[in-house]
Amino acid sequence: MNIAILFAISAAWAVGYLFIGAMSHVPPVTATAAMTIIATAVIFPAIRFGLGRPLLETLLRRPWVPVVMGATAIAVPNFTVVVAEQTVDPDLAAVLGTTVPIATILLTTFVTRETAFCGVRMIGVATSFLGLATFMGWDELTDEGTRLTGVLIMMSGGLVFALNGLFAARQTRDLD
Repeated sequence: MNIAILFAISAAWAVGYLFIGAMSHVPPVTATAAMTIIATAVIFPAIRFGLGRPLLETLLRRPWVPVVMGATAIAVPNFTVVVAEQTVDPDLAAVLGTTVPIATILLTTFVTRETAFCGVRMIGVATSFLGLATFMGWDELTDEGTRLTGVLIMMSGGLVFALNGLFAARQTRDLD
């Protein structure tokens, strides 16, 4: 059952990117609000009825947790993607999505110290940033154009998503 829920959530997440392209004429805040409402409409019933357990008791124990997670896992990252895709091509946006695990590695290594420093991992991080720079092109990195701004905005959403992972791991350890 958990695999089916994971698949449904993944499909809903992926459809969101198609929604962004179709909603290019809509203000980013409006598009993000619509995507967040759709995500809620898909995720809540899937968890509530798919798992077959009541959620109210869990939600009442720490009501701020799902609110913070909704904001940092769905709303803010989606907003940054919507804003960025006004200047960033979808192919580059897909590559920028790989910065989430990079941010997670850097945060858990240097901020929370949950992951031991590993030279091989840091070479991987440097290689991924070099690959991203190569994919973008040197002229895009040195130009003060709007595309670089869009890239940085989208990467900030990835950082927020990575912070969500750390928050969720700490806040939900003892929750169902």
